[in-house]
Amino acid sequence: MKLILLQGPSNCGKTETFIKLRERLLNDYHGEELCHSENKRDFESVIKCNGKQIGLFSMGDLKWWINWAVVKYAGVDVLVIAESNHFADSLLNEEEGEFNLELYYPNHKNEQPPCHKRIPMEKVSTDERDNYEEAKVTEILDELKKSI
Repeated sequence: MKLILLQGPSNCGKTETFIKLRERLLNDYHGEELCHSENKRDFESVIKCNGKQIGLFSMGDLKWWINWAVVKYAGVDVLVIAESNHFADSLLNEEEGEFNLELYYPNHKNEQPPCHKRIPMEKVSTDERDNYEEAKVTEILDELKKSI
């Protein structure tokens, strides 16, 4: 499983970015939603695109939920997950792609584990927010294209 971590402070637009990402995967990439559940505005979903399963988990404010989601969605090809940056220990450390949770990858055909990606977000003005969120969706989609 490849992990794409959308990380930023509270109220910076992570959930709205996830909503836009889900819409783009379903509409522009003709994804098929295999499951979806919501908790207020946050949600979790699995979308199948080009034969690959993409997990989306926007509930990144509680550390134990994030860890639970990584285990729950370990079978998907890519997991895009939100994480508030106020946690002392992130899922991904500062070095690109190094995962702080221990996951064991089966070594089929000498394949290496996928390179994980951290995409930082920051608070921007209300006027800039829509364009900023769209830019983050594009950044996530560019990273997904490497895997799907």
